[in-house]
Amino acid sequence: MLETGQRTMLSNDDYNELLYAQKGVCKICDKACSTGKRLSVDHKHGTRIVRGLLCLKCNAGIGMFQDSPGLLFSAIKYLQDAKKLDRRIVGVKWL
Repeated sequence: MLETGQRTMLSNDDYNELLYAQKGVCKICDKACSTGKRLSVDHKHGTRIVRGLLCLKCNAGIGMFQDSPGLLFSAIKYLQDAKKLDRRIVGVKWL
């Protein structure tokens, strides 16, 4: 059995089935784990519900955003807005 924290458990067969269904890559970035380690079993916190397999970076990333779609949407908007500004602003003075 694979353990994720103390609540979620996944058999090796289930892990391999999920890995095959995801074509061996992270469910978010479509890449293998850059560390060469197995993909992490991502789960809904407070439950035993497995959401998918993620690479270390994506798993840490959604964790940093507290698994909050609202925070992630805010981050996306921030990056999109900043990209628009990149084209117009040459230098910025901070007051």
